[in-house]
Amino acid sequence: MDSPQDLPAGHAVFYAREQSVGIIYETYTFVDGPAARPGVSLLLADGRNLGGFSAQEADRFLQPLGDTGLHYTLDFIRTG
Repeated sequence: MDSPQDLPAGHAVFYAREQSVGIIYETYTFVDGPAARPGVSLLLADGRNLGGFSAQEADRFLQPLGDTGLHYTLDFIRTG
């Protein structure tokens, strides 16, 4: 993928290097700053968390497949 793309959380992508489908579970701007296009974090179908891709890496390595309707949330369990 060479053209700029915005991949929101919940979208499926194809990652050719692993020959696998994954889901974007978060977007972030803290690496390149709030004015930059967001980077993304990827969870593959086999459960592996590949971590983050900058916007430029996502453009190069991730092929968008569309919205899955799934959304990631992190719930904290507090004890004591």
